[in-house]
Amino acid sequence: MFIDGSVDPKSKIGYGSCLLITDDHENITTEFVQQEIRSKRFSSTSSTRLEAQTLLWALEETKKILKDEAKTKPITIFSDSQNLVGLPGRREKLQAHHFKTVTGDKDLNNADLYKSIFNILDHMNCRFIKVSGHTKFKKRNKMERIFAHVDRLSRKALRRHKK
Repeated sequence: MFIDGSVDPKSKIGYGSCLLITDDHENITTEFVQQEIRSKRFSSTSSTRLEAQTLLWALEETKKILKDEAKTKPITIFSDSQNLVGLPGRREKLQAHHFKTVTGDKDLNNADLYKSIFNILDHMNCRFIKVSGHTKFKKRNKMERIFAHVDRLSRKALRRHKK
């Protein structure tokens, strides 16, 4: 699964894009990638929130597609968001602090999304891989080339919205 998003900070409108690949990605063609990328519009969002919203949406879509297999089939999530890639490693601390700020008087930004993501991850076999989002074309590996299409579509969807 490849996910990315693009947001307009002024309007707080963003578009998340995802590509779900259920088979071996080694023989994936550019045409397949371009046809299979999905996008969704999100309102009242920020860049960090949009990345989490996109992940949650993509995980829910994956569960629908894989059905019972979603519990056991290994799912690799490619993202350029350090926040998302690091989320499983921060889980214990977030939960220990009840998703509150250091002072404990206020919920963390996006706590609602993190809780929902963790709830879904408990029932899926996922691992996260950070990809470099803006590497020069000649230096991109296969995953970065696929990710670039997802990145491009989210930015294109946002530009269409702004017109």
